Amino acid sequence: MARDATRFDPKDVPRGGSQPARRPGVRERRVRIGGVRTAVLESGPRRSGEAVVFLHGVMGSSQDFGDLLARVGRGGRRAIAFDLPGYGRADAAWGFPAGFPGYTRWFARALDRLGVRRAHLVLHDIGGPI
Repeated sequence: MARDATRFDPKDVPRGGSQPARRPGVRERRVRIGGVRTAVLESGPRRSGEAVVFLHGVMGSSQDFGDLLARVGRGGRRAIAFDLPGYGRADAAWGFPAGFPGYTRWFARALDRLGVRRAHLVLHDIGGPI
C-alpha cells in the first residue's frame, strides 16, 4: 500500500492549528470548560438560554457546522458549536478522562458555562451517545 494512502490528513482539511474558515454572522471565541480551552462558534442572539447546539463526531470539529450555524443565526435563533477536548482547536486531551462518561460530563458543563438552559441538539457520530 502506498504511504500516502495510509495518511489521514487530506489537503482540503485544515490542521488543528490552522485558521478556521470565516463565515458571515458566525462569531468565534475561546473558553475554558473543565480545565480544557476550546473554540466556540456562535451565531444569533448572544444571551438566549435556548440554543441549537451542534456536536461533532470523531475526526470532526465545530468547523463542520459553520454553514448551518450561520443559517440558524440568520433565522433568529442562537446556534452554538464547540470542539470536544482533543479535537479541532481544543486543547489536547492528555489528562482528560476520555470515553463517553467523561465527554458527557464535559458537555453538560459546556452547556452550563455557555448559559444554555434548553438545547435543540444536532448530533453526529459520537455526539449521539454523548
